[in-house]
Amino acid sequence: MFVESSGGGKSLRDLIENLFARLTTAGARLRVQQIVADTLGSPLLTSLDARFDDLLATNSFRIFDAAEIPAIRSTIPPQVTAVKFQSDLTGVLALDPAELACTSGLWQALLPTQALPTR
Repeated sequence: MFVESSGGGKSLRDLIENLFARLTTAGARLRVQQIVADTLGSPLLTSLDARFDDLLATNSFRIFDAAEIPAIRSTIPPQVTAVKFQSDLTGVLALDPAELACTSGLWQALLPTQALPTR
């Protein structure tokens, strides 16, 4: 997913509210709150009003099977404290959002509505 700042786009607060409206259980909402708080940490409150180009993000959204992404998978020695690498996903097929949505309600709520089949 490509994300760029945009003065007129959706805010993180908007995205969270939209997601909450699609989640059906309190447990799922709590889990999303925990993930957002853990991911953003202390800048959470100032980040909620940051706005992004939602059309760019939605159109570039892809989900990949982690096992298919080229990565360093062997045990890293304890003396190595940081590793940074980039993976080229050109040859990796993205997963089908419609198929993912059928596997669980959480996937269905998380996926952009443009990626899901119409009912």
